Amino acid sequence: MLKGTTATKRFEFCYGHHLPGYDGACCNQHGHNSIVEVEFEPTKFEKYKEMVIDFKKIKQHVEPLIEALDHRNLNDFFDIPTAEALVQYLVEMIQKSVPFGNHLIRLRLYETPDSFIEWRKPCK
Repeated sequence: MLKGTTATKRFEFCYGHHLPGYDGACCNQHGHNSIVEVEFEPTKFEKYKEMVIDFKKIKQHVEPLIEALDHRNLNDFFDIPTAEALVQYLVEMIQKSVPFGNHLIRLRLYETPDSFIEWRKPCK
């Protein structure tokens, strides 16, 4: 496998929210059609040493976490439901509940087509 190779999977979901006390339109209830990208570094668990991680495994383990938020009001989950709060939640859930979650190196949440929040695994 080429050194530095990673695997990324995209998920789409919709959610609604409002930002209490925000000075602007986002204080009103509104929705987003979002995209989440999760990127993993290679694991040592794949049958094929050339495979970073099986896309099917990523989907199997990450999709339920995304589906739990799909078409939901994020104000039911977070006091201040910013994109940053959502990214922090998803990173923590993946690291805690996905068998290969410790191999997550990047998570990007597009709140709109041209605006995103990104988390990257800190360098050691």
